[in-house]
Amino acid sequence: MMTKLIPLFIGLCLISFSCSNRTGNDKPREELNFGDLVAIDKIDHVEMSNHSGTFNLTNKQIEKIKAELSEMVYDPNISVKVGAKNIELTIDQKIYTLSSATNGGYIEVHKDIVTKNKHFIGPSDWLYFRTGEVNFDNYKNNNQ
Repeated sequence: MMTKLIPLFIGLCLISFSCSNRTGNDKPREELNFGDLVAIDKIDHVEMSNHSGTFNLTNKQIEKIKAELSEMVYDPNISVKVGAKNIELTIDQKIYTLSSATNGGYIEVHKDIVTKNKHFIGPSDWLYFRTGEVNFDNYKNNNQ
């Protein structure tokens, strides 16, 4: 009887380990994007502070930054110095500030912005996302 239970036990262990690090949408935890955690579609106003000054983005620029932000990858294992560039997102009438360094490969944001998949973020108050190819200095004041 015991020899028949061993293969069953091993099979259950393998299934358990293969399912342990997945999100609801079958993405590995390490691949969570900003859009997996934040209600990107509810962003209705963006104020940018970069080398061009401080200005409000146009509707077209807001759509572009939504797409760029949604793909930024969450990195729970890093902490970086930021602050040279700031982006204020207004979501449901609340303002959230994202910060980045001058040539930053990361943005920093407080965990209060997270409205989805909260159980996948760590205990830190600050979250970091890799910016990838996004250059926030490419945003210019088109409202003049």
